[in-house]
Order: sequence, then structure tokens, then C-alpha cells
Amino acid sequence: MSTQTSEIRFSLTPADNSRLASLCGLHDEHIRQIEESLGVEISNRGNDFCVTGKPGVASSTEIFLKNLYKTTGKDELLTPAGVHMA
Repeated sequence: MSTQTSEIRFSLTPADNSRLASLCGLHDEHIRQIEESLGVEISNRGNDFCVTGKPGVASSTEIFLKNLYKTTGKDELLTPAGVHMA
């Protein structure tokens, strides 16, 4: 029996390298934390992202990443604890 997966591609705007760095974390630690917590795979090239996982979880992860990205514009660096709380 195969497990159904979904691949969702999206861009985070506006493209801003410092905000992307805050979102992803040092050596992508925040992205890896989200992957482990939600059971998805996340890849990105700049502000273009791809989330692969169960259909409902992949779409929820897209929304989560977009909302988390919005918080990076408030002169506040994300921390692993902040990602966990979000």
C-alpha cells in the first residue's frame, strides 16, 4: 500500500535575504526542526520553497512557513524555541 504525498511549491515574498536567514536558521536548523516536528520534507532555493508530505500536512506547513516568515520582518530573530512555540 502506497502512502499518498503532496508536493507544494510557493514563494515567500518579499524576497529578503536577512528574513530568509532568520526563518531557516543557522545551517537550516529551523527548517530541520519543522521537518521533524511535522513529518515533511522542505527544500528551498532562495525564497522559493517546496514542501513534500501528506497532503493536509504539506498545505498546513506552507501556511505555517508563510506566517512564520511574516514574523521575521519585525526586527526579531527566530530561535529554535520560538519556532517550537509557533
